[in-house]
Amino acid sequence: MVSAPSRPRGRAGARLCSDGEQGPIAGTARSFRAMVAIEWPGPWPRDATGRENVGEGLARLPKETGAVLQLIRRVGRAGHRSGGPYRVYLAFPDVAVVETLLVDDPAELLGADLGAPGRVPGARPVEHPLLFVCAHGKRDRCCAIKGRPVAKALDERFPEGWVWETTHLKGHRFAATSVLLPWGYAYGQLNAEAGAAMLGEAAAGRLFLGNNRGRGTLKPAEQAAELAVAERLAAEGIRVAPGEIRVSGERAWLPGGRSWRVAVEKREVTGVIASCGQDERTEKVPVVVALEEEG
Repeated sequence: MVSAPSRPRGRAGARLCSDGEQGPIAGTARSFRAMVAIEWPGPWPRDATGRENVGEGLARLPKETGAVLQLIRRVGRAGHRSGGPYRVYLAFPDVAVVETLLVDDPAELLGADLGAPGRVPGARPVEHPLLFVCAHGKRDRCCAIKGRPVAKALDERFPEGWVWETTHLKGHRFAATSVLLPWGYAYGQLNAEAGAAMLGEAAAGRLFLGNNRGRGTLKPAEQAAELAVAERLAAEGIRVAPGEIRVSGERAWLPGGRSWRVAVEKREVTGVIASCGQDERTEKVPVVVALEEEG
């Protein structure tokens, strides 16, 4: 059993939930097959995707399309402007594609075919990485306190449009949290230095392993397995591209090349504070217990 240091309980005087050790980070990414990210300037309410905030239609969009819905805004003052047009990103991490378009009203997306790239009129491919950093302070204050400075530092360093603030990505205790598109990798406990290294590696077509929670296209155990194989290869001096390692169940492989058997078990992590103000609890996380190359 992996234990984290004890922390004060309750709201008054409690530490941020993202302070201290949180146990293994690999295999904790939110799973998703497609994402719709809509520019939504101004302050976000706690439930940023509720029908009272984005309207009845858009609130139905995740259920109707299977896509997760994120609200995004530009970093800093630019993110609090009013009025459209609104930038929209359509992400398909299974095939590592992101498309973008401008809409005057996000409700224009209702009824759109989001089953695959190339089906939404006017959408064009995005040719650079995108990083969405959670800055949803009304959902958890860690995301504002730790996420916003990271987003600001990276936005100042990289070209305009590469870095956006976003709503809840899950995993407050790993703030600052982020998702890297088009591949769907989640990163946690991110600072500006690590974020810059990660974006630089992504632009060069290399998978950054530090702070990597896993790829959202995979199940938690598969996320942990992919990262374990990538780390094994990195120890041999081999750098893989994002999504290059394929994983299904307990088997991981490089197309046309090597393959591995990866055994993953769920282990308990104690002393977890999932969100600021909550009491400590125990959670189960995937842990690689054996990694054996085949052949």
